Amino acid sequence: MQVETGGVKLSPRDITSVGYMLRWMGLAGIVGAVLMFAGDMLYYYSPNVEQSFIETMGSVPPWRLLLGGMMAPVACWFLALGSGQVYLALRPAGKVVALVAFGSFAAVMIFYGLYHAAYASLGFGAQIANTLGLSREATLRLPEDYLGLLLLIAYVPICRL
Repeated sequence: MQVETGGVKLSPRDITSVGYMLRWMGLAGIVGAVLMFAGDMLYYYSPNVEQSFIETMGSVPPWRLLLGGMMAPVACWFLALGSGQVYLALRPAGKVVALVAFGSFAAVMIFYGLYHAAYASLGFGAQIANTLGLSREATLRLPEDYLGLLLLIAYVPICRL
């Protein structure tokens, strides 16, 4: 017995393996999201709700910034695996469409992890400002410029499409 979905014929074995893959990809996406959230909390959590996120990042112990930044690349691998569900969902529309959509989602997830890891540089700049008694504007200029360049690297190819 075969089931036809979107012009693609699937056997019961294919349906079972697709369901298995969907579950594992979904689990990978959830793990990635939880890791990224934990990294955010390491960066930004403070019981003092009056602080800006830069003030919080400047006052947390350096290990929190390091660990928060290191969690991001691991999280983005899981998020990229989770975006494999897009491929499976769009496979009936054709392999090219499915691969382009999956590749786009995976690239965004990977870039998000890299950008999130580089975001620790803002916290380090804020900590240097606090330690040396400098203005945050002076110590955050270079990290902000660097993060802006990362955004350009990510978005210019997308804008050209």
